[in-house]
Amino acid sequence: MSTVRLVVVVVVVAGLWVLWRRHRYPGGWVFAFSSLYAADRQGLAAARDRARDAARSAAQAESAALAALTSAQADHERELRRLEQQVAGLRDPGTGGRLAGLGELVLFEHVLVVKSATASRSIELAGLSVRFETGRKNHSVYLTEATGQVYRARYPHVAPATDDQQQYDEDAVRDFAVAIENAAGPRQRTASVLRYRSSSVGPRRS
Repeated sequence: MSTVRLVVVVVVVAGLWVLWRRHRYPGGWVFAFSSLYAADRQGLAAARDRARDAARSAAQAESAALAALTSAQADHERELRRLEQQVAGLRDPGTGGRLAGLGELVLFEHVLVVKSATASRSIELAGLSVRFETGRKNHSVYLTEATGQVYRARYPHVAPATDDQQQYDEDAVRDFAVAIENAAGPRQRTASVLRYRSSSVGPRRS
């Protein structure tokens, strides 16, 4: 019984090999099995191997290109998010830490706060230009916002006749004006870079 099984297995395996051979080398029994076409069969097999290698290489190249594209897209999206966060920070930066103060003006990292007896308001440092002038009674710091609106902060240096109003040294006022200008400088540069990188560069205010 075991011999019969062995014979059956051998016959099945041989039949499968014949079918595979006919499928691999179509064109008839002679071409599939005759020694006359051995070189042709070898050439066909080599050509198939080259085609298979080429297909594998193309698939690998395509996979690498897709991976590079995905990575570039991810980098681009991260950069966009970073720029959006910077733009949002410029539009609503908060005050930041306190840097200095003189009279009615208090300088923070991102804004300049104007205080009065009844209220206070903030001036954005981005786009802010500063000019110092001295007059007969007051030193003046002129603040020109990006919108073109101008605010004048007065620092008296001549004692009034009737009250004890604080007097301000010219050098102290000048130094404070320079501090404002230095704080505004990085904000202006950042705003310019963002406008350039978002491809919406406009004429810069002088």
